[in-house]
Amino acid sequence: MVESSPVPSSNIPLLGCAAPGDIDEAMLEMNLQYGPTLADGTTADPFANNSTEVKEFMVAGSPLAEAFNDGPAFVNGNNIDLMAAVGAPLSTQIASELAGTIAPPTGTAGSNTYLQDTRDWYCVHGSGNKASCNILMADGSVKEASDLNGDKFLNPGFPIPDGLTPAQQTAVGYKDATVELNEFEITSRVFIGAEINKMAKFE
Repeated sequence: MVESSPVPSSNIPLLGCAAPGDIDEAMLEMNLQYGPTLADGTTADPFANNSTEVKEFMVAGSPLAEAFNDGPAFVNGNNIDLMAAVGAPLSTQIASELAGTIAPPTGTAGSNTYLQDTRDWYCVHGSGNKASCNILMADGSVKEASDLNGDKFLNPGFPIPDGLTPAQQTAVGYKDATVELNEFEITSRVFIGAEINKMAKFE
């Protein structure tokens, strides 16, 4: 699919520096450790490899990182909502991607277009307006994407309104509409396949 895609493989992102996990689901539930026995005190720990050494890597309650981004999304007022798993209209998205220009994704009440929700990547390198995120591309290269407005996230083009309150920004992540993932360098489109021009239902 990558080789036949109209999007160059050097522009298709696969993996990036992870954001802190959501507080309600990304806390370690048990200690990550090994020792001569398991918690019951009698069963040999299979990971200890017969060693009597006790090694603790992380303790229960430690905050974890996100595993992957959440998929296509759109702006709904001051929030970002994920595209519906079933029944989402995609004809406008397909036409937009074929034309090479995606209208601002404001969802079913607006343009019916979507961009990938990239808020589970985070600019962990550097600081301030020089913070950046390393992103592995499909051709094996690594690109550095820069945070241009100090919110640590990389906006692919969501039209976030200016003047959000601190609470609203905390909820949405992005500070404003500053575009930090340029389509011509790191794509955030929904489709990468070459056959997105199939608009008819054959069955």
